[in-house]
Amino acid sequence: MKGHFYFPREFKRLWAILDEIAKREGRSRSKILRECVEEYVRLHEPGNPQTRLDVILDRRAPPKEPPRCSYCSKPATYISYLKDGLFSVARAVYTCDLHRNLHRAQSPYYGERKL
Repeated sequence: MKGHFYFPREFKRLWAILDEIAKREGRSRSKILRECVEEYVRLHEPGNPQTRLDVILDRRAPPKEPPRCSYCSKPATYISYLKDGLFSVARAVYTCDLHRNLHRAQSPYYGERKL
């Protein structure tokens, strides 16, 4: 049985490497390709009873909107952690460059990081 395959131009380098490996191992390219097909069929023939990942990803929720500044609703560039309440719980506040230092005067401050 014969078959024809199309390989993109980028595959040319891999094809040359396959030739080198075939020569080194004393096998033909056809034998190596047959073994690859046999292995693929052995692994995939029974099928996978699990749902394919692309099907799950198509059903996922739309991506969240990027965070906005807590003061002006511009896109946030920093997240700051403030002391909140008696038990020193950290509260996250998103800020833009303009309002980056405004929250420090309002509440004890733990730190920040750039988004």
